[in-house]
Amino acid sequence: LDALAPLFAGRAPLKVLKTCNNGMSAAAAAQLKDLLGDATSLETFHYFNNMSGDGGAEAVAKIVEASPKLVDVRFSGTRAGRPGSLVFAKALKPRSLLRRVDLVDNTFGAEGGAALGAWLPGGGGPL
Repeated sequence: LDALAPLFAGRAPLKVLKTCNNGMSAAAAAQLKDLLGDATSLETFHYFNNMSGDGGAEAVAKIVEASPKLVDVRFSGTRAGRPGSLVFAKALKPRSLLRRVDLVDNTFGAEGGAALGAWLPGGGGPL
């Protein structure tokens, strides 16, 4: 990510970011969050096959929290366990504009399913 840092400085609002098959660690996911800052203009954010575990999921959740305009999210193949997946699931709740969510290959468990179900139309309940 160090090589990409200049692209994020003084940039036009970033609408689409796809970090796919990069093998990003939890530290790299946290660095990405820091590069994007506390508020983003992201409408599409894909984060898959990065194998960053629970720490990466927590960093990605912060990106989602900082992105109120998200309509398309992909979070899969991260090797996040239940703790990280649950943090990510809770970050999705206030994202009311979401139209596409891909959560393939995660271990949300019953608690994560309940957190995801809570933001479905009508309050859903567990998935």
